[in-house]
Order: sequence, then structure tokens, then C-alpha cells
Amino acid sequence: MRLLVLVASLLTIFEWTSFFSASILSAIVLSKSIGILYAFLIFFSGFIGRPLGAIILGIIGDKFGRKVSLIFTAFLLFLGNLGIFSNVTIYILISILLLGISLGGEWSSASVIVAETSKFKAFWISFIQIGVPIGLLLSSILALDRIVYLILSFIILFLFFLSFKVEESPLFKYRDKTTFSIDLRKMIIGILVKLGESSTFYFFVSFSLSYLYILGFGSSTVFLFITAIEEAFLILVFGHLSDIRGRKSISYLGFVFMTLSILFFVLFSTMKSYLGVLSSFLLFGFGDSAVYAAQGAILSELFKTENRTLSVGVSYQLSALLAGGVTPVLLSINHSIEWLILVPCIYIFISMFGLNFISR
Repeated sequence: MRLLVLVASLLTIFEWTSFFSASILSAIVLSKSIGILYAFLIFFSGFIGRPLGAIILGIIGDKFGRKVSLIFTAFLLFLGNLGIFSNVTIYILISILLLGISLGGEWSSASVIVAETSKFKAFWISFIQIGVPIGLLLSSILALDRIVYLILSFIILFLFFLSFKVEESPLFKYRDKTTFSIDLRKMIIGILVKLGESSTFYFFVSFSLSYLYILGFGSSTVFLFITAIEEAFLILVFGHLSDIRGRKSISYLGFVFMTLSILFFVLFSTMKSYLGVLSSFLLFGFGDSAVYAAQGAILSELFKTENRTLSVGVSYQLSALLAGGVTPVLLSINHSIEWLILVPCIYIFISMFGLNFISR
């Protein structure tokens, strides 16, 4: 169990480190040379790769084992990480696409194998979920250094070989091999529940960087740095609480705080208040920790063992595409205050509606 959580957590950390680096690369570096809209469209290619990875690697995970799909994701992550800091735009595009495919399969494979092996699902999955804030933290600290990421690539290669020693999920070993069907209704519920978190997350992690830069805030990665530290602690706390108090109540609490964070951001960014903007990031970190900590368990518990990896992955990544990928593009087209509030809040309200179909 310890080796499983260690490998799954480290792979998730490095997956998100690379993906967030691509986000920062798009928001700050590429936007200066090819424009904000085109930069976010390149980053959007990663979101196209994520559902593809969820489908391809999800099928592998359900047919041949969660461990097998985890091994594949580690190798794809290694390949994608090698080319992300090329000076050639097409190589960056291909690398981000590979990172998207890898991330699409890695999160579902890791969360499902941990959920099927442990009793307290949300708590143990939280160790995978903190890969997001830690990855965000690392991507901010490493500051897009090519040498550092080359070293990181070889660490990932080591994890690729280490993943061969991970034990397969016991539920997968004793699954019903004769049935494999997709529950479309539950998949739609899974997508609905995830939309609000995806939209708000990439509002703050991706779009806000270029938006604050335009407003004259300079580098705003310090806000992400502080938020990442906050979430690295709170996700574990809320993961434990969701096992005790229930997934829905923790999720509702989180969505309320995420809505407040959007309102605070729009208000204080227009006032050019650094402390006000920081407070919006802290509110977001609190809300996102609550929602994200519960979501891994919510999605895993929605589906049967026979199709769990595919269904969890597709639900998660399609919502990321429809909300997380679309939100920065929409907001880069229109910077009006009404639009900044409306887009993420609509997604949040859709997710709160989707929670009504969750049992606990």
C-alpha cells in the first residue's frame, strides 16, 4: 500500500508539474510572442489530449489492469516532458498534447487503484489529489528552467521502472470479466459534478496570470505559490472530513467559497488591491481543497469495477475540457467584468445541481 501511494502520488505530482508549466509557458512566455488567444489555444491542445488519454488508457486499465495503464502514463509523461521547452512551437504543441494524454490516464488509474485498495477512500486518494497543489508549487519554483526539467524527466523515467513493482488492485483481479458496459447517466453526473471545480481552477491557475499582468500587477505567481501551500495541507484535511461527514456537504461548502473567490477576484483586481487579490486566491484555495478532496472518491464510487477506470477518467477529463479548457479561451476573448463572473459561476451552479444525484 505504501509503495502504491508513493508511486501514484509522485507520478501525479510530476504530471501536474509538467502540465502547469505548460500553462505558465502559455500564459506568460508564448503570449508575448504569438498572442494570448493563440497561446491558450496551444495550451487547449493539452485538454484535447486529456479525454483521449482517459479513453485509451482507461480501456487499458479496465481490460489489462490499473497497474498496466499507470506504467503507460509514466512513459508518456517522460516523452512529453522532454520536448515541452523546445524553441519550436510545433514541438511544444506535440509535447503538451502528450502531457494531456498522459494526465488523462494517470489520474484515473492512480485514483482508482488506490480507492480499490483502501478503506478510507477520500483520505488516501487525497495523497494523489495533493499532487495538484504540489505540482503547482514546483512549477512556480522551478521557473521554466530547461535543465531542471530535463533532470525531472529522468526522475520520471525512474518512477516508470518503479511502477512495475506496484501491486494490482484486488478488486480488478476478481472483477466480472464477462460484462463491460458504460453507464451514460452516471458518466454525465460525474461530468456535471466536476465542471465547477475545473472552470474555477483554471480561472485562477491559468487565465488570472495573464489578466493580472495586463492590469499591471507584474508577476502574479506568488499568489499561486501561497495558494498551493494552502491546498497541500487542506486537501488532506477535507479528504478525511469527507469520509466522516459525507462527500456532498463538503463539496457544497467548497463551491460556496469558490463563488466568493470569483467575486473577490473581480472586485479587487479592478481596484488593483494586492491584498484583496490575495484574499481571493486564499478563498479559492479553501474552496477548491474541499471540492477536490471529495471528488476522487465521488467519481470512484459512481461506477462499477468493470468500467471504473474508463468511466472515472472520461468524466474527469471531459469536464476538464468543457470547463477548464474552455474558460481561459472564453475569458481571453472578453475581459468584461460581467463575463469574468458569469462564466465560472455558471459552471459552479451546474456542479451544485449535479451533486443532487450523489448518494452521500
